[in-house]
Amino acid sequence: GSGDAVFQGPNGVAYNPWLTSADLNGPCSGTTLVIEKVVVGPITPTTDWAFTATVPTGTLVFTLPAAGGSIAFPGLNFGQAFITETAQVGFAPSSTCTSGSTGGNTIATSLNMHDTITCTFTNSSQPTTVTLVAVPSTTVVGANVVLTAEVFVADGGPVADGIEVSFTTSLGNVSPVTGTTLGGVVTATLSSTTAGVATVTATVGTLEATALVTFTPGAPFTVTLAADPTTLAVGNSSALTATVTDQYGNAVADGTTVSFATTLGALSSLTVNTSGGDAPNTLSSTTPGVATVTATVGTLEATALVTFTPGAPVTVTLTLSPAIIYANGISQSVAVATVTDQYGNPVPGVAVSFFAGVGAFSPTGGTTNASGQVSAALTSLTPAIENVFAVASGVGFASAQATYTNPPAAGAPLSGSLDTVTQTFGVVRKGSLITYTVTVTNTGAGQLNNVLIYAPIPSGTTYVAGSASGGNFFGSSVLMLSGAGGVASPMGPQAALNAVTWAGNLPGGASHTLSYTVKVEILEGQVLNEPKVFVDNADTGINLSSTVDVEAYKLYLPIVRRP
Repeated sequence: GSGDAVFQGPNGVAYNPWLTSADLNGPCSGTTLVIEKVVVGPITPTTDWAFTATVPTGTLVFTLPAAGGSIAFPGLNFGQAFITETAQVGFAPSSTCTSGSTGGNTIATSLNMHDTITCTFTNSSQPTTVTLVAVPSTTVVGANVVLTAEVFVADGGPVADGIEVSFTTSLGNVSPVTGTTLGGVVTATLSSTTAGVATVTATVGTLEATALVTFTPGAPFTVTLAADPTTLAVGNSSALTATVTDQYGNAVADGTTVSFATTLGALSSLTVNTSGGDAPNTLSSTTPGVATVTATVGTLEATALVTFTPGAPVTVTLTLSPAIIYANGISQSVAVATVTDQYGNPVPGVAVSFFAGVGAFSPTGGTTNASGQVSAALTSLTPAIENVFAVASGVGFASAQATYTNPPAAGAPLSGSLDTVTQTFGVVRKGSLITYTVTVTNTGAGQLNNVLIYAPIPSGTTYVAGSASGGNFFGSSVLMLSGAGGVASPMGPQAALNAVTWAGNLPGGASHTLSYTVKVEILEGQVLNEPKVFVDNADTGINLSSTVDVEAYKLYLPIVRRP
């Protein structure tokens, strides 16, 4: 064992086993191989365990009892040994040898001289079935569900204690996520604050079991209300959405009733059932303003504000108050233009212009206010009747009739004078001529229409034909005013016969002069003339009068008185 190498081979020295022992003085003997079987767990197979071992000297086939046992094979040559256990369903094999080798149902080890090698095959009961039960299978969010996983071996019995089971879920949380069997059972708790269906899985090795748990929404806890748009023109609709959730923010169960109310406009429905937590509605109004919309679920409320603005301008109207004013440039009529939409609502911000032919507006235009109105003052210096107009941008125009009249006669801005000229020097006698000149002046800025100067032919005189200037002589009747002209009439405020008259219009600041001549027909007395000034057949009260004394020719005869 310590000399030179010895040729080994078919034609050389055959040796087996080779001395490997450290005891150089001991005998050379083979290795002993011990096979041991251990069964772990509550289940024992019904058949013995079958083994096959390949050793340097050949193949060993043997069995060990179902409950476990051992067998020894002494005197084996050195070299490699391969031991295989025939697996049985429901049992998980593992193996170890004192040489340090490990394996499953097959293991390899080295055999050495003077050694004993023990290889142990251990089998534990292998789970074959796992079940999972969730109680309750339907519950409200926030509640707990008890998960029970049961693990069985091949014959239907529970697995050994300590087998690990893992839990997973598609929704919510499981506690604990892993557990070990006790009597084949592992329990856990599932909870969720999110509504939906949870798929829970219990896993043991490659085995799995699932259970479905439905979490329903909780009771209504919060309601919100949204409007889109929040500002719109009348005649349009705003989309309302009431959203109802539970305390965890989940949409409440479909069919939850939401009641709606509004302070303005009309809702498409007063009650709506939720779908996906939402209750849709619509709000419309033909009246501008701010609508406060309320959504109610039980004792819960939510509000939203929706502002309806006036629609596009469609109509313009014009009013005058009063419609009749004095044509003196002072008297005023208040013109109001109103712009409305198709529903009669006032529309602000519309440009309006005022137009008049005879009269004058101040201002001549403007922009409608919140009431849809623009106002202006209308005055006139000229008596007339006319239509005035308000033109609204993009809408059209409206008209109203205005009447400008003369001021009251007593207050008419007129002044007058009467000049009396006799054509003889000294005493006026029968046959003398007297010339009267009447001047009337409009002292105001506005025109006066229907002015009448009435100058009578004084009693005791006769009209000198053709002497009238600035007027006409009427010998048998008087003049009644009619517009700018005149007609003959026997009646009127200037009721008298034989007169020189003028009727017409006097612009502001203008004057008119009328003159005529009469012949004295009385021998002695007084000639009294009292011209009158009328406006619209009403006496203005202007006092014009003239008195001329007439004396007769006198002859003084001497008187002789005899005693």
